[in-house]
Amino acid sequence: YVLQNLKILAVGANLTPSAEGAESEASTLTLAIDPFEAPRLILAAERGSIRLLLRSPIDDTILEIPPAEMKDILSGSKARNQDILTGSATNNKEGEVHVEN
Repeated sequence: YVLQNLKILAVGANLTPSAEGAESEASTLTLAIDPFEAPRLILAAERGSIRLLLRSPIDDTILEIPPAEMKDILSGSKARNQDILTGSATNNKEGEVHVEN
């Protein structure tokens, strides 16, 4: 990863959110970043392609993510084991997820 937990200030030329559920397509994002993080973002943009991933707005945990290598992706050797939950899940206004079996 290059940077985590960035606030999106604008998508395309829109400074206000679009209607709930409305699709929008943009190639430009305006991000709020620390001036000391700017060189990392600029270098990443100049040397490659930047991809953004959205996380829950209440999840501000900084993750230590190791670099991905093609051999690891193809073999699945570094995949994390995750518990599989079955049942129905609901999400309340505080962002808590409740799973019922």
